[in-house]
Amino acid sequence: MLELFESLNTNKAVKMSDISKCQLDFVHGLSLISLGKTKDGWKLWNQRVEIPNVLHVEKSEFKIPRLVNLSEAKGKKVLVLREQGIGDQLWLLGSLKKFQETADCSIALDVEPRLHSLMLRSFSHFEILNYRHGIDTKADYWIAYGDLPSLLNFSQDSHGLSAPYLVVDENLSSYWDSKLPKDKLRIGLAWRSGNMDARRVQYYTELSDWSDLLMMNDVCFICLQYFVVFLFE
Repeated sequence: MLELFESLNTNKAVKMSDISKCQLDFVHGLSLISLGKTKDGWKLWNQRVEIPNVLHVEKSEFKIPRLVNLSEAKGKKVLVLREQGIGDQLWLLGSLKKFQETADCSIALDVEPRLHSLMLRSFSHFEILNYRHGIDTKADYWIAYGDLPSLLNFSQDSHGLSAPYLVVDENLSSYWDSKLPKDKLRIGLAWRSGNMDARRVQYYTELSDWSDLLMMNDVCFICLQYFVVFLFE
């Protein structure tokens, strides 16, 4: 979809044969949302689940309906399915607690295996699942992570619909606090996606692009990049 974004931004020609209607609806929806036309934008945004590989499961595996009206969730159990990459998942879940409180429902949350322990701490009152090993839960409806802002009617006038939610491991927090310098500003750094195929690589930075900033003596840069584990000081 990155090529389609670039085409729209630069007025390049786009071959309709290479793009599905769902992809066009998705990008059109994002454009409307960015312009503040959220009512129409969210309707188109919701079509993204029809795009291959957006969800990590096949919708056909579930015999329950997708939740489309928030009022229908009251007193029900909602299965919340992960989608897209880890970065998308982390920011989208910022509105999950508000969704649960507003809908007055119970939650079964499908999580990325690498985030399992973090989500157990952060959503201790939800059922936490990992679809890689099969989802064994009885739910009345399903939604995807990205349905949360749509169901809550996020708009430019919205306030308090998303909030910090991650709960750290106190033992690990204390350990790293003792290891990292206390007289420097600590900044976590991630400079690219985990998926760097030839199609996507042009949209991300290389570590060398950050070299001037990394030379700052009063900052401790902590590597948060996928598949890379080391500390910049």
